[in-house]
Amino acid sequence: MTRDAVTEKLMVLAVPGAVLSLARGLDAPVPAALAGAPPAFLGTFVREYDPCPSGGTACGAADWCDLGQRMHYIVHLFRAYADAAPLFDPPFTPEQVASFRAGRVPAGDL
Repeated sequence: MTRDAVTEKLMVLAVPGAVLSLARGLDAPVPAALAGAPPAFLGTFVREYDPCPSGGTACGAADWCDLGQRMHYIVHLFRAYADAAPLFDPPFTPEQVASFRAGRVPAGDL
């Protein structure tokens, strides 16, 4: 019961434009280029960890300690955000980096 509560209340991931609860399914659709069958070299892995039909979003992990649930979420996450351009941007502005180097916590979103 404790692991379920921790997963539900504390396990979140911030991505540009959203804060994702790892206990809930992803609302982000899988891009069309990745929605079909995976390449042969990934097929076994995806079949093992992603029991959803292609394009499904029911991937929330009720218990993040359970490897199968965790990997199910991660497979969906990586597929859904594979072409999200903001994820390829630098995580901090030059001003924030300068603040870090000066030993200060920078202003703005971190």
